[in-house]
Amino acid sequence: MNFVQAMAEEWENEEIRINCINPQRTKTPMRVVNFGNEPDATLLQPDTVAKVALSTLLSDFTGEVVDIKVT
Repeated sequence: MNFVQAMAEEWENEEIRINCINPQRTKTPMRVVNFGNEPDATLLQPDTVAKVALSTLLSDFTGEVVDIKVT
């Protein structure tokens, strides 16, 4: 978190935004291989993470850690 904030401050004058996307456990093929089948209600879907990531890329904020949690 501190690294993201420090980098965001350092590059702010160059109009470069730096954020961190921090998803909880996400149902990906690699996760299924490593952990087997888990209840879907306990995992994020990849499209949910992708939508938040795209939304963050299109936003104006910088130096943020964006937590994505199962709801």
